[in-house]
Amino acid sequence: MLLIVTDDGGLLLHHRDDKPEIPNPDCWAGFGGAVEDGESVEDAVIREVREETGLEIADPIFLTEAVDHEGDGRTVSLFYIVGEVRPEDIELNEGAGVGVHRVEDLPGLKMTPFVRRTIYSHLLPLITERLAPSAPTLRPTPRPRAFRAEAVYYRRHGEAGSRCQTCDRC
Repeated sequence: MLLIVTDDGGLLLHHRDDKPEIPNPDCWAGFGGAVEDGESVEDAVIREVREETGLEIADPIFLTEAVDHEGDGRTVSLFYIVGEVRPEDIELNEGAGVGVHRVEDLPGLKMTPFVRRTIYSHLLPLITERLAPSAPTLRPTPRPRAFRAEAVYYRRHGEAGSRCQTCDRC
């Protein structure tokens, strides 16, 4: 699973579908999925992020590995990157949406328990110690655009709700 830290310290998270058959439905989490046969964990996170978001990431930084007891009980490897990534850079192919959330807004956010624990115990200490700026960035560099620090929720094209991530009109 990948956690994306924006250049200004926000967290770009994935809003999971609200389907009862998936673990932690309708919660915010990182991006990722299962490791395929013959694939390394790092290769799996790069592939899953590309499949789910269209983003090409390079050299994600390993954060931790633990069992997701509240989810499906699998061992999850978490990675992170720091980069100039915005919701509008993502071509969402899975899930209900994406959004950037400020650290101070996380307590009120419906998140998967596993990801919440990981952010507070592993990722935030790195951000506050200012180790995160040395993290790899995305390739290719996204187009320059004004960044919105507030939480912005985007959804798939044609769905009802907040702003459409494809056309920003429907």
